[in-house]
Amino acid sequence: MFDAIVKAKQLGTMVVERAGDYLELVRIELEIQLHDVKARMVSLIVTVLSAVLALIFLCLAVVVTYWDTQYRVMAAWGIVAFYALLAGIGYLTNRSHAHPESAFKTLHHELQEDIKLTKEIL
Repeated sequence: MFDAIVKAKQLGTMVVERAGDYLELVRIELEIQLHDVKARMVSLIVTVLSAVLALIFLCLAVVVTYWDTQYRVMAAWGIVAFYALLAGIGYLTNRSHAHPESAFKTLHHELQEDIKLTKEIL
């Protein structure tokens, strides 16, 4: 009986000590994830905006170039096909990329280690 009380006290002490560590780890991992998401979003927005503007002006240049020829309609439909192909490639590329390690992986690992330690104590 006394042994169970000592183990419970040790377990309670460990849980109290680790609770602050867990909260700090959650805060740090949230900051890391937020920084990563912000950097990726800014990069993605700049890239997409620049690419779209470049493609729009390129397509305008092609249409203007062929305006006074018999290939004007063919050039316009070629541009539509190009955009459709580009959209399909972008979609397939996006689906094939694996996401980086999941958020809170370190926290999950630490919790698993503490659960294993708790089982050993009991």
